[in-house]
Amino acid sequence: MFGRWLLAVLLKQPEQVEWYEARLKTLTTEEGEAQTVISDLVFAELMARRFTADQPVQDISDFVAAARDRLNHPEYLPRLEAEALIRHALGEETVSLAGIARDDVLGIFAGLLVAVIRDEGLSPAALAQVVARAEAAAEANGVQLILA
Repeated sequence: MFGRWLLAVLLKQPEQVEWYEARLKTLTTEEGEAQTVISDLVFAELMARRFTADQPVQDISDFVAAARDRLNHPEYLPRLEAEALIRHALGEETVSLAGIARDDVLGIFAGLLVAVIRDEGLSPAALAQVVARAEAAAEANGVQLILA
C-alpha cells in the first residue's frame, strides 16, 4: 500500500492520496515501518537514475537548490537533509541520517522525487514500474505488502 500511496502523491492524485493516507493511519507502527522500505527503494532507484555514485556533491547541491526554488514552501525541503538523503541513497556510507525524523524523510523524498520525475520526464507507466520493482524487492526481503 505504501508504494501505491507514494505513486498517488507523485502523480498528484489527491483523492487516491487521501484514501491511502486514511488506510495508512490504520497500520500498526511495525506494519507502517515495514512499508516504508518501499519508499526507500523507490527513492534509491530514482536517485541512481538521476545521479552517478561518484557524482560531485556540488551537482547534488545544485539539484536540491533547483528543487527548492520550484516550491511554494522551500522550508519543507531542507537543503542539508535532502543532500544527505541523496548521498546516502547513492551508497555514500559516511553520510549520517541521524537526527532526520522518518516523517521528515518522507516529505523530503516526495519533494525530490517530484523533481526527478519532472527532470527525467518519467511517464506514469515508468513510475508505476519503479514502484512495482520496489514492492517486489521489499516482498522478496520479507516485507508483507499491504495493498488495500
